[in-house]
Amino acid sequence: MSSSLKRVVQSFWDRKPCGSQHVDKPIGSRTFFEEYDAFRMKVHPYLADIIQPSKYLGLKVLEVGCGIGSDAARIASSGADVTAFDLSSVSVALTRQRFKEFRLDGNFVVGDAENLPFRDDSCDHAVSIGVLHHTPDTAGAVNELRRVLRPRGMAIVMLYSKDSFRYKILFKVLALVGKRRVDRLVAEYDGKDNPLGKVFSKREVKEMFSNFNKTNMRLYNFQWFDVARLFEVLSPLMARFVARILRKIPQSCFETISAVAGLDLYVFAVK
Repeated sequence: MSSSLKRVVQSFWDRKPCGSQHVDKPIGSRTFFEEYDAFRMKVHPYLADIIQPSKYLGLKVLEVGCGIGSDAARIASSGADVTAFDLSSVSVALTRQRFKEFRLDGNFVVGDAENLPFRDDSCDHAVSIGVLHHTPDTAGAVNELRRVLRPRGMAIVMLYSKDSFRYKILFKVLALVGKRRVDRLVAEYDGKDNPLGKVFSKREVKEMFSNFNKTNMRLYNFQWFDVARLFEVLSPLMARFVARILRKIPQSCFETISAVAGLDLYVFAVK
């Protein structure tokens, strides 16, 4: 079942590379990459602090689930030796195109996060943002990250959180009203046909990363439009009114709420 599910997951991301729906420029063009990066940093400004390219100078960095290469390119721009890895061959091809467009050096590999084709202790750092909740054996993929990391190497991993406003309140209300399954709403957050998406509690994440020497966690990504969607259940008119107010507030102002009810659970784990 796992292999067949992975093929469906791979097909989905081949058809809909991560983030491509947010940009109307020709896919693979320089303006496509630039506009997506600008959009992403506007919605997720905290990424500038989480991924600091200057810290990776001269190091071997593996990104598991490179998508269209935003983080891989930022890290490579600092002089790191980057390997961009993804289940989707289309995504890897787009990342390769991005590197060519911006004259960056990198390595590009298509494969399975649960069976990384790399030697033990072969990279200094690993990054996997918003990826491993889309693979059947998330814990197995985490173990693979640890295996390929060198001693004292760090993995930065983002997984969707069970403690988020979106999961604990919004999705459960939407499921109740619309007679939907919550797990399908979780998956469909990344696209209507997305076959797999999961959420994890801090306790579950702590268990998955128990073989690492040190682990810290922090929540990010509370979005105003989730509140508007909740009001829409009560009244579309009220939802539009709330949306008009909330969209004027800079995303950075929601950081305090994000630390308690954000969707994205970031894990900083040292081997």
